[in-house]
Amino acid sequence: MPSKYLLPCDHCSHPFEVIPKQAGQKLTCPECGGISEAPMLRKMRLLEPVEDETVKKTSKTVGKSGSFNIFFSIGLFAAVLLGGSGYWLYGYAGMMVTEIDRELSTEQHNEFVDQLEPSQVVTYYNELRIDNGLGEWYEPNYVRYNKQSVILTNTSYVLMGLGGIFLACSLSIVALIAFKR
Repeated sequence: MPSKYLLPCDHCSHPFEVIPKQAGQKLTCPECGGISEAPMLRKMRLLEPVEDETVKKTSKTVGKSGSFNIFFSIGLFAAVLLGGSGYWLYGYAGMMVTEIDRELSTEQHNEFVDQLEPSQVVTYYNELRIDNGLGEWYEPNYVRYNKQSVILTNTSYVLMGLGGIFLACSLSIVALIAFKR
């Protein structure tokens, strides 16, 4: 219950402060000097309350905590968005990984070369070799996918890390609000 109310003067309508202890008493208006009777306590509660200094301080705190709530909400949203994106990207990168059985690949290649005639082996070798090198760079899809998978996995770690940082910041805002009250 507020400790002060504004009572309009019966003569000049200028509001002046009354306290619950003055309920039912005759009071003098500080503006016009007219006499007004303060209402009983039940009716006094219907008057407009006057803000105390403690009410003003708590309203300022609520205003500040409102901005903290906005920052907390933004931080929490960013944490969920970044963490969720990182988790999804991690799963997608895992689907791209192709296990390579090098022994089987070498064995299949050797079988292919064994089936060639000697003249075809020379042609095959010359196709692999351009300018005394190994030829144009050819990267099989599984190698490319595995490299992309590593890049996406590392990117997912960064996204989840950023999500964690935003979550930590949001929780520190909650802690600040809790300790200030």
